[in-house]
Amino acid sequence: PGDAGLAPTPDWKEAVNLEKAELFFPYPQNYNEQGLTTNGYEGEVIFPIKITKKDPAAATELKAKITLLVCSDICVPADYNLALTLPASFQSGENDEATALIKTALTRVPTVDNGQGLTVSSATLDEKDGVRTLVVSYGASAPIAAPVVFAEVGDTSTLPLSDIKHDAAAKVITALIGKSAPKEIANKEFIITLVDTVSHVAVEKKLVVTV
Repeated sequence: PGDAGLAPTPDWKEAVNLEKAELFFPYPQNYNEQGLTTNGYEGEVIFPIKITKKDPAAATELKAKITLLVCSDICVPADYNLALTLPASFQSGENDEATALIKTALTRVPTVDNGQGLTVSSATLDEKDGVRTLVVSYGASAPIAAPVVFAEVGDTSTLPLSDIKHDAAAKVITALIGKSAPKEIANKEFIITLVDTVSHVAVEKKLVVTV
């Protein structure tokens, strides 16, 4: 979430006939508010969930308690108890509204960089006069107009990044690292997510940030 925030954390312990549930996150927006750099969603967001049933032939009762952080001028945690029963014979419709919404959300979930299309080449740390900058080099088969970048530490937290600049000719993105970021960044492994906010293509790659 950056400087502040809370990732949605569902508790599925009351669910029936559920082996596991995987929550997918469409790429967020970057916000700079009152000196804080955070990542989140404004208005409406859909988090697709992929479920695996213990017994494929039986009905499933999805029950989850989920904690969200809802923000305006201040942020307030809110708990929701959600429930949905899926009959054993349930099949999602191909053309219904819910399926269309889920499909659209899935297109904005970052995929693992496979070396084709939009790719992340490297991430380096630049430090001058106490100011730290993350420099991300990328490859692209087609020009990207408005990229943003996120850097996950690996424990569900992200570096607070702001003042993102793009050199399209050099295929380089630079971002100012907030003062609240960990002191030790160089030679640490991060998940770098690169997003083209025009085409909504998003890729992520694990790599070590070098100096």
